[in-house]
Amino acid sequence: MILDTKIQYLPKCIKNISMRSLESDTPVWLSSSFLALTLNTFSDGITILENNKIIGYFASRQLLEFIIKNPTSLALKEKTVKDLPKRDRFVVFSSRNTLRDILNEWKKSRFAYSAIQDGDKFSSISINSMLGLVDLYDLPNTISEIPKKPTITYSNDDTVIAVLDKMFHHKVRRLVLENTADVLSDRIIVGAICDEFDFLRKTPNFLSVKAKSFNPKTAREIHPDSKITDVAHNMLNENHYAAISNGQIISPWDIITKFFEVMDGK
Repeated sequence: MILDTKIQYLPKCIKNISMRSLESDTPVWLSSSFLALTLNTFSDGITILENNKIIGYFASRQLLEFIIKNPTSLALKEKTVKDLPKRDRFVVFSSRNTLRDILNEWKKSRFAYSAIQDGDKFSSISINSMLGLVDLYDLPNTISEIPKKPTITYSNDDTVIAVLDKMFHHKVRRLVLENTADVLSDRIIVGAICDEFDFLRKTPNFLSVKAKSFNPKTAREIHPDSKITDVAHNMLNENHYAAISNGQIISPWDIITKFFEVMDGK
């Protein structure tokens, strides 16, 4: 069965993604800039190193939770990566682990990014790189078969704290601007913190800033009859990891979980 495939037998384009890492004493402002470049790439997360050992991972949620509690440029300057909220768990996989091991861990941790250790070498695997596996197949299954879920929206008058509360409460990384196909993602917010808001130096009351200050990205609209393998291919080629079908956000996680559901037993 495909889920029992060991990592060592996966195509290189899926498992040999460079592991993005930072030392634990890296300032938060610098790590946020690095994260903005990493989010929505194949890596989609950053590994924390201390004395050449992996001590954890972080991504947008950890950074944004930190900013909620420390919404100042001084905190971004003086605090380091090890001051970010700790994840409950993290696992370093070996090449002998299986796809099932990875998927089960991601479901438990709700963090679809992991490091892979092969001797003294490290690489990474993420939900985005896993799209490359789906792209190898041509299945008849369509987007309409993905379970329906509510679309979480926001308005331009929502504040930053209201937007983040919605993301965290509903455990989503993307919100849709009401009555549009425009999507505000964690990556856009992190990028704006680094660029437009100059690491909060220009904005003493960042959490009260209105959502209209951000530049959401228009999601690619897809037909419900589109095949999941075709959508995976387009996400990879266009480096655009979100789509909308009948008003519902379709993410790489939706594609991957449906793919493995279809392929389970094959």
